[in-house]
Amino acid sequence: MAPYSIYRPIKGADTNEKVIERFIQAAQSNLEWLYDDTPKKVRDRAKVWYDGAHGLTKRLARRKRIGHAAFVAVVATQSPQKDWYQNVALAERIVDVFKKQQGHVWDDQMQATAKRIWAKKKYRPQLKRIRGKSLGELDGSAVLQAMWIRTYSEAHHDRGFREVFPEGSFGGIVKTDAGEAWGIGWQGLGDIAKAVSVLRDPTVANISAQLGGAHKVRSFYSNILEPNSDRGDVTIDTHAIAAAYLRALGSSSEHVKDSMGSGPRYDPDGLQGFYPLLAEAYRRAAAEKGLLPRQMQSITWEAARSMFPSTMRSTGPKYDKIEAIWDRYRDGKIGIGAARKEVSNVLRPKGGKRVNPDWHGSDPGLYAEYGDSSYPSELSRRGGALGAADRRGRKRSAGRDQGTG
Repeated sequence: MAPYSIYRPIKGADTNEKVIERFIQAAQSNLEWLYDDTPKKVRDRAKVWYDGAHGLTKRLARRKRIGHAAFVAVVATQSPQKDWYQNVALAERIVDVFKKQQGHVWDDQMQATAKRIWAKKKYRPQLKRIRGKSLGELDGSAVLQAMWIRTYSEAHHDRGFREVFPEGSFGGIVKTDAGEAWGIGWQGLGDIAKAVSVLRDPTVANISAQLGGAHKVRSFYSNILEPNSDRGDVTIDTHAIAAAYLRALGSSSEHVKDSMGSGPRYDPDGLQGFYPLLAEAYRRAAAEKGLLPRQMQSITWEAARSMFPSTMRSTGPKYDKIEAIWDRYRDGKIGIGAARKEVSNVLRPKGGKRVNPDWHGSDPGLYAEYGDSSYPSELSRRGGALGAADRRGRKRSAGRDQGTG
């Protein structure tokens, strides 16, 4: 099966090479349009996203006395289906508990928390093995330590987390529309265990093993660790795919599954998904604009997640309208320029306000006094900083994205 729906087919049989080339060109053209459509002030900040992530992870790794590569690997293992703010907070919590609580013995708060988060019958054997133990006593199993770490954090850490600016500094506490702190959501036990394994054995071989074979996680690791590498790594997630397609796609979309390689296998040599084709589109678009591939990705990523909030991905009247527009384009009834204009009109009706990233217009300097940590349990040690940060926290709509894919 060939890549589909992003280009207009022509009559007659095509070679695979021609189909692939048109797919790449169509995605590249969409990305360049989205780049040009993004205000320069947003582009200028969004393009430093990986520079900021590099600096942030380096600072945190130094303060927690672990290698930078290991900390970035912990971040990468916690990245699937998590927004960046939660991603950073999860990584910091895992590292903090692992480094600081080896001698802490299972307590009553952890026991009460465990009954809530590990209630399913399948967890009972593992829970029985960690109950009453210290983290250090479980050093024979990354999975058991992962379970212990999450339980400790949920029992003893505030569930709030902070906004992270593109430059790599922290903002206020992320809030819902109701003004309450947004509670962090943990990854599955297997992903937490990968992070624990890295902390136990931070060798290059083990980091590679824990990152696994998924393109996205490995590229994300590389982009953060070496943002100025000449390898051209591109992190392709749900938002990046939505940007290339100019569609409101969610993680369950067939387009996303096919792009990420979780759909059917097409390549006779075993390669799954269109990820390499999309990465090539990003590289070409970046070259046209004089950018690094990861800069093109971070700019259009921010644009896509602002344009297509989670409430309209793969469902709803606006989603249906956008799909109908691309169906008409595919059938030759409208041109590419008209299709993009109509998509824009659906998202921004005449006179409608442009939706920019949630950090747009913010001043990172306002939050410098509140410390360099992602979550309130660390902030509270600075004597009143938590309260001030919470008062200045930026609201985040419940319809905003909660995952990157």
